[in-house]
Amino acid sequence: MRLPTVRVAVVLLSCLLLSCGGEGLVISFDEELPPSFRYKGNRWAECCKNLNFFVVSEVPPDNPAKEGKYIWWIWPKDTAQSESYNLPTFTYGKVPDGWRQTIPENGEPPPLVEGKTYEAGGNFHSGQDAHLRFTIRGGKAVKLQ
Repeated sequence: MRLPTVRVAVVLLSCLLLSCGGEGLVISFDEELPPSFRYKGNRWAECCKNLNFFVVSEVPPDNPAKEGKYIWWIWPKDTAQSESYNLPTFTYGKVPDGWRQTIPENGEPPPLVEGKTYEAGGNFHSGQDAHLRFTIRGGKAVKLQ
């Protein structure tokens, strides 16, 4: 009779470990212009409790390994707005409630240009980054490898 109890305990423990660990948060986006970015993760991801900021940069075409030029940078107004399991959708150029824009200082960021390479993402309090690269092709945002 103890064997089913052990199996149940093993299954429950496995589910708990999978929900706590894994890759942490993953960023994705839609193909619309402007693109909207989302983080997928869970409340228990130990790696990524709070997002420090969200930024979009233009990647230099001659040196893709080099840090790009920041074209849109937003920050949470307080930590409650940055909790990883409760992050808003980030649509390029539209500042979500509870966030503030620092780049550009005023107005909207520059339009995304066909053929240029961009990187979008943020940094979590743990130091983990979650970014993706994309370009504009045929009037759509396209993920790059």
